[in-house]
Amino acid sequence: MFSWPVPDVRLAQQSERTGIENKWFALTGRVVAVKVETDGDLHIALIDATGDKPGIVVETPAKPQWCEIRNMVFSWTL
Repeated sequence: MFSWPVPDVRLAQQSERTGIENKWFALTGRVVAVKVETDGDLHIALIDATGDKPGIVVETPAKPQWCEIRNMVFSWTL
């Protein structure tokens, strides 16, 4: 992910997802933080399980098709 090219257009919060953002990836790692954004999106910070690589943040949008994943994330806080 760190080798992805920088977007060639100005992006805003309401920008449509394009290119690589529309692909699915399987990730493994350790969750170190979860933040609920003001727009309802969940930002989940992951680091490599060994801790020797940079971390990433993944986003789970506040949309109906993501409810199952969002419920799972919220269950981590119980």
